[in-house]
Amino acid sequence: MVMRTSTERHTYFSEDEKKVAKVYESYEGWFVEFYKDNVLIERRDLFQHNEEYAENAAENWVLGVIKG
Repeated sequence: MVMRTSTERHTYFSEDEKKVAKVYESYEGWFVEFYKDNVLIERRDLFQHNEEYAENAAENWVLGVIKG
């Protein structure tokens, strides 16, 4: 069994706080979890990208650029 650990690095909120995006750093790289009304909508693995790219994805989620 492989143990995977990750650390939450950033959290973004929409103005009405209905959408949340959490940016994580893991052994594999960066990933983002998108939430709407406290329900996980999607986990997007961005392992081939850097922290800034993951932050941009999180911001795009809470601003409504990424639909879900």
